[in-house]
Amino acid sequence: MQYQGTSEQKISVNVPDGGATFTWQTSNVTLNYPGTISFGGPTGDSRYFNKPSMELLSGTYKFHYRGAFRADLTISGCNVEKTPVFAQLKNSSNSGLAGGTFDYRFGFGSFTNIGTDATGDGLGILLDGSPSNTKVRVSFKGSSSEIQQNVQTNSTFIFNTVKVTADLQESDSDDITADGTWQYRFGFGPYSSFNPVAGEELLPGQTKIKVSHKGTSEEIQQNTSTNTHFDFNTVKVTADLQESDSDDITADGTWQYRFGFGPFSSFDPVAGEELLPGQTKIKVSHKGTSEEIQQNTSTNTHFDFNTVKVTASLMDGASDVTGAAIWEYRFGFGPYATLDPTGEELLAGNTKVKVTYMSTSEEKQQNTGSAPTFNFVYDGVEIKSANAGSQRSISSVTCYPNPASSVITVEGTGDIIITSLNGQLMYHGQAGTINVSNWARGIYFVKTDGSTGKLVIQ
Repeated sequence: MQYQGTSEQKISVNVPDGGATFTWQTSNVTLNYPGTISFGGPTGDSRYFNKPSMELLSGTYKFHYRGAFRADLTISGCNVEKTPVFAQLKNSSNSGLAGGTFDYRFGFGSFTNIGTDATGDGLGILLDGSPSNTKVRVSFKGSSSEIQQNVQTNSTFIFNTVKVTADLQESDSDDITADGTWQYRFGFGPYSSFNPVAGEELLPGQTKIKVSHKGTSEEIQQNTSTNTHFDFNTVKVTADLQESDSDDITADGTWQYRFGFGPFSSFDPVAGEELLPGQTKIKVSHKGTSEEIQQNTSTNTHFDFNTVKVTASLMDGASDVTGAAIWEYRFGFGPYATLDPTGEELLAGNTKVKVTYMSTSEEKQQNTGSAPTFNFVYDGVEIKSANAGSQRSISSVTCYPNPASSVITVEGTGDIIITSLNGQLMYHGQAGTINVSNWARGIYFVKTDGSTGKLVIQ
């Protein structure tokens, strides 16, 4: 039996001698597709389907939903109603793109898989009944996009990727994109390799691009729906080392940089190093020790280092025997180096100073960032550290603390005269408390009753 482009056979039917009547039952087929439909033959193009419904004989036939896809439809029973849905992923040039995985759902229900498009030609599915608002989702290269539309008026879902690109430029605008290692990801998902020049076709949305360069990395997230290009820039990081009198000794240091607890790399503080901005550590080594500074180069690209003038003194009773002693310094358990007690420019930090005098020696460690002067006293037997809180008798008067930096107390009788090394009168009066905070660092003479002693201001 043939009817409206469909056919059905009844085979091996017993016919009695009196004859028989053969009856074929058609099915009412309804297809909810806004476009043109044809069916029949190997390609589904034998005749047009009269929408919305036709009476067709049972069987499996090829249908062609024009502008979308071809698919087999099995017809049986009294009524068949289907809604064809087509989904395709296209690139930024509007060409079909293979690799997309498609799902659909209604409302907030669970997704049903349509399949993965291996050719880029798109995928079709026949939904039962006549649904209206339908959501189709495509997943591609770690991201996904969902579209909802009324399939009674538009049953074709077209998704488009965007071409994402990036570049890395130095502070003088020289392009060093090829020097970076590039990756992309979505959210907190895994990273994938990224070609910043050729570009990567990705679904639009919040996208993260990361570049790694010279031991560190920077990641930028932006919405590729509105901006598909990622701009990265290095900053020129520089540094200098100055003595306490502002003399520049940058060339005397050994310089390195690193990020976090990563390995150190050589650093040119004058020419500068083009680095990605962020928390950066610069280290300078000088005269047996080193100092490391970390700062955010996004806001400050220059690192300032300064030495301090480390001085020392040794008193033997009332006599200054600093020049008669042997002086050395070191850091930690490193080797000793000769120290000039009148002033050695060293990086601030925990420093050990050792003095040798009269066949005895003493070593003292202190933080030169806050206390750059080392004072020792020899009591005739051994050398001891002259602590800030100690008292030292000067002839018939007692002066403390000695060394001092702000205020001294002088106890005794008679006139007290204090002069500098060059003879400048600093104080003339009675015993009591004397403000020395404005006095220059150095050695002063304290005179009373014909006796003279020394006061150290630090």
